[in-house]
Amino acid sequence: MPITADPSDIDILVVDDEESVVDVVSHFLSEEGYSVHTAFNGEEALDKASSKIDLIVLDIMLPGVDGYEVCEELRSRVETEEIPIVFLSAKTEDEDQVEGLMLGGDDYLTKPVAPKVLVAHVKAVLRRSGVEESSILEVNGLKIYEDEYRAELHSEDLGLTLTEFELLRYLVRHPKKAFTRQQLLETIWKDAMMVVLTFALFVGVAVVGVGLYVLLVLRGEMRTSMQQTLRDQAHRIAVQVEQERSAKRRHRIVETITELSDLSVALVTPDTTYRPTAASQLPLPTDSLVDASALQTLSAPTTRFAYIDAEPSEPFFIATLYRPSTHLVVQVGQPPPPLYDLARRSQVMLILGMVLALVLALLGSFIAAYQVTTPLTQISETARRVANGEFAGKIRVQSRAAEFQELADSLNRASDAFREKIEELERMTRLQSEFIGNVSHEVRNPIFSISGYLEALGTSGLDEEQRKMYAEKGLTNLNRLQNLFNDLIDIARLEYREDLINRSVFDLRDLVHEVTEMLRPKAEEKGLDLQAEVPQFFARADRSRIRQVLTNLVENGIAYTQSGAVRCRLHRRVDKVRIEIVDTGQGIDEDHLDRIFERFYRVDPDRSRESGGTGLGLSIVKQILQAHGETVHVESTKDRGTRFWFELPYEPAPETEAVEV
Repeated sequence: MPITADPSDIDILVVDDEESVVDVVSHFLSEEGYSVHTAFNGEEALDKASSKIDLIVLDIMLPGVDGYEVCEELRSRVETEEIPIVFLSAKTEDEDQVEGLMLGGDDYLTKPVAPKVLVAHVKAVLRRSGVEESSILEVNGLKIYEDEYRAELHSEDLGLTLTEFELLRYLVRHPKKAFTRQQLLETIWKDAMMVVLTFALFVGVAVVGVGLYVLLVLRGEMRTSMQQTLRDQAHRIAVQVEQERSAKRRHRIVETITELSDLSVALVTPDTTYRPTAASQLPLPTDSLVDASALQTLSAPTTRFAYIDAEPSEPFFIATLYRPSTHLVVQVGQPPPPLYDLARRSQVMLILGMVLALVLALLGSFIAAYQVTTPLTQISETARRVANGEFAGKIRVQSRAAEFQELADSLNRASDAFREKIEELERMTRLQSEFIGNVSHEVRNPIFSISGYLEALGTSGLDEEQRKMYAEKGLTNLNRLQNLFNDLIDIARLEYREDLINRSVFDLRDLVHEVTEMLRPKAEEKGLDLQAEVPQFFARADRSRIRQVLTNLVENGIAYTQSGAVRCRLHRRVDKVRIEIVDTGQGIDEDHLDRIFERFYRVDPDRSRESGGTGLGLSIVKQILQAHGETVHVESTKDRGTRFWFELPYEPAPETEAVEV
């Protein structure tokens, strides 16, 4: 937004629920020539904010709609989304400043701040335009909310898993870079692929082991079995032949064996060779015959084997037996039997089956890895939500595996066990943060106002009436600060020093009359009837502290009652005396009843500050009664009135001492 040359053309809206703060800020901005408008709560600020406003100085702790909500609403309106906002607050925590700036604030100052520093920041913000960096990635209608781990396409949530979200964000963050499938797998699916490869490695080793056994061991066993069979056949033939001395009969033996079996037999002696003549029988290959003279150097029976697989002849297993005692060589040949061919075909089928098993193992390992990683991803996603503070959800896994179900159930049970403690810790932390913020707010506002009034009194151009008004307002804020510290000291002493309660027996009726007579002028000033017609009861308690309790409760009733009456009542209840303070005021909403005894909590902040209250009165009441071992109670109906009551131990009236005459 451009700044005009004339400061009077610049309209600044100052928003704060403290009138003294508004006075000080308005005074020094007006001194610079700016046109200043004021608002004392969030609703009024939203009504006055328009395109005509050039800058807003905004407090955070506003009654009703707070400063954060005001900022958020202004940023959502077209006519006010560009208005610079300077937060001026007593909230000093880093988280508060971050939240204010993230919601759209252009600057953040903490009270008390020197007026000239505030003016300098206002001028600096007016000179520049604030560009808010967003944690949202946007591409052609696609929005990726990095802080929330979700994505929308044309305002429709995509419902991505954590892995899918990471992949989408990775691609969007690198729009001008090309990735191979392997790079994406290594980047996004690294862990899942590691599981797949590990599983495939073990399965692959097993499959390769079985294949090697089939190819080497089983095939070798089959050949060994075939060789043993041929050796036995050759040995039996040799025995038969050695028993015959006639060459003719030996030849006859070869012919007979060849005709009656599928064996091809040849006999070789130093003198001759015997071979079958049957046309129907396949003879032994000529080049496979053994020269007997070459074996005569051997002294022990020897068997040698050969396998001939040369085209176009049929494959042959051959066993050659040499008998040195008779120099006889028996050569037996046999083509592969049908069982051997079946085994060879079975080998081929087994190899194909193993290859298929390996492929299925890889596919199965991927599916298994997906089934493993998906539940783990769901558990991880739920854990992330828990880490972000979303404790309401349960861990649910879409898996039939009992281990994952048991893991999810165990984590859910652990979550349920700790959720209550976590919520209690969060509640205590929130209350502590609110308390620190409230103390800071209540202390810094008067200090800022006093500092501003004193600095204003030092400027020239003020008439006597303005000087008197600023001096009176400064003194009022000083008294308010003193009352605040006194109340805080009271609460701290009551919390940590039980010996501060000095119990004694006293007359409650006298105490009620004492308090009501002290506060009657304040009630009459508002036209209220303060009633205290009570019976006489004695109680054992700390009289001065109970006087403080009655004073705070009666003052509270007067402050929030516009017409009617405030009544004090006493009732005997067994061994207790009940004290009631009833008013016909505006009443308290049910939403506020549980919190009215918290420190600095105000149902109506404006009215409380107008009455000079610190916001600690009811908290002090609660602390005093807790130190007595009692509890304060409240009932209220909106627009009809409120009733506070508490009880004290009843004591009989003390005996009157006799007076001697």
